Amino acid sequence: MQWPTLTVEAHAGIAMFACMLHFLAFVFGLLAFGFNTWTFFVNQHGLAYIISLSSYTKVAVFPYLQVTSGFWALLTTPLQTVAVCFHLDQRHRKTRWAPRSIKYFQYFGIYAAFLVTAPCLAMNMAYWFRFEKSMGYGIADAMSKYIGESIDVKAKENLDWLQMHFQCCGLSGPEDYIWLPWSKKALKYANGHEVTHGQRLPTCFTNATTYGPSEDAHRVKVGGCYIPFSCCRRDNLECSGWIDVYRHSDILAPEIDLEVFYNDHGCVEAVKENLKTAFSLILMGCFLALQLLGNLASQVVVASPVKEKKPTGKKKPDSKKDK
Repeated sequence: MQWPTLTVEAHAGIAMFACMLHFLAFVFGLLAFGFNTWTFFVNQHGLAYIISLSSYTKVAVFPYLQVTSGFWALLTTPLQTVAVCFHLDQRHRKTRWAPRSIKYFQYFGIYAAFLVTAPCLAMNMAYWFRFEKSMGYGIADAMSKYIGESIDVKAKENLDWLQMHFQCCGLSGPEDYIWLPWSKKALKYANGHEVTHGQRLPTCFTNATTYGPSEDAHRVKVGGCYIPFSCCRRDNLECSGWIDVYRHSDILAPEIDLEVFYNDHGCVEAVKENLKTAFSLILMGCFLALQLLGNLASQVVVASPVKEKKPTGKKKPDSKKDK
């Protein structure tokens, strides 16, 4: 390919433009790494395990795609700093870099960084596009194993952590622990989990059982539902996990007001709002776009011939006159 011939001024201007693009790519790479690692390590305790319960995450590394893309972005940022130094030197016609060094850095450094960044964006997209479905299915699975014969202690502990950390309850609200079938929003988040097929949640009992709320409830044979204590509002000290319901009914007693005692936000929406799910994609997308534009500008600087400026004007006369 024949590259256009550039003047010295144009060559220096494009070199500075490429320098600016690589510097911005360096900044966005650090931001993407910082944001992805922060959201992972701050919320790792509950999120990774809940997501791993989903049938959508058959690949064991799926919960770790986001933090992996962040570390990959960090690995490519040093190459951007080298490119900045290279183009600062390229502002002048003469460069201290050997032609072979320039060629190797261009093809094995900058282009390799771009090819590594592209899978990072793909991993981020795969993680966030499946995030809502994986999170919803995982929460539904943990709810079905929260109490009773099918109790899973690890799922219970992680669900409690999730609900306390994000101040949320269930999939779409505390009602998810009481009624089946669920609301349309809860069914959407559950993504076909087996607990949505009309069976009773293990947290509700219409007859007195070994999991009943108290001895009095056994004696009068009043059923009840258990909403986890982790759903309680932090400012309500009277909140209790057990809620009495009418016998053989899933209808709440009229004096019970869920919003007074329990967090009324569902965990799927609360997690998405707290983690700013689209922000990670924006950072990685900008990082990739800046690398692409910087690579194109670098290619122009390296491959384009430079036209030397010819001196113009008349030759100055000799100041010394013959006497």
